[in-house]
Amino acid sequence: PSYQGRSVSYILGGFGIANVLGVPIGTFVGQHFEWQAAFILTALMGVAALVLNAIVIPANLSNSKGSLKEQLSLLTNGRIMLAFLIPVLGTAGVFSIYTYIRPLMDNVMAVPAGSVSWVTIFSTWIGGHVASGNALGRLRIVFLIQTAIYILFFFAAPVPVLGLIFLILSACVSNILNVTAQLYLIELSVEHSPASRDFASSLNPVAANTGIAGGSALGGMVVGAGGLAALPWAAACIALSAFAVT
Repeated sequence: PSYQGRSVSYILGGFGIANVLGVPIGTFVGQHFEWQAAFILTALMGVAALVLNAIVIPANLSNSKGSLKEQLSLLTNGRIMLAFLIPVLGTAGVFSIYTYIRPLMDNVMAVPAGSVSWVTIFSTWIGGHVASGNALGRLRIVFLIQTAIYILFFFAAPVPVLGLIFLILSACVSNILNVTAQLYLIELSVEHSPASRDFASSLNPVAANTGIAGGSALGGMVVGAGGLAALPWAAACIALSAFAVT
């Protein structure tokens, strides 16, 4: 149990590695071969993943799956639904800015957008360490720090080096959120509805996608009304909302 946070961070870190390595590999294949080659490559990777699953994952894992009714009963628990809002709001704050990272870096910071790609991997690793122990207590502090980062980013963005530092810090705290929220939702399901544990593990990705959609839409409205410079203030307000819910 003491290694749960770190273990989940390794899994989520895989998504960061996939983004950093997969996108340029896909671009290379698309530029040098016919478009079908990208699908063939994806299929081969799928086969490799299947083989790795067969080798690594134990065949005798305990099965605590409940009926569909038991699984869906998780959605009637007020505490779990409130916990569901934590990654929704936390992710919305991040993506209200990150959806518009290209114009921000090009027009406000004058920095190449590829400069922050690798930070995802390292910040997810940091998130795994923070998620151990009193994770939810730390998460409240993380949201306050996130709020301060967005406000300071507003003032630092015109200075490329400072702006980049605050973007990296923002990525770090967002990945701390991912690991912590995943573990907390599973812990709550074990406490209130053990048969729904597998279903609970799917809530964090659902919450993240909801936050991405909502944050991006809100960011678009903010840019339309107040321009790119207003984005950090919107993100700070969302982060404060996530703090309140937490």
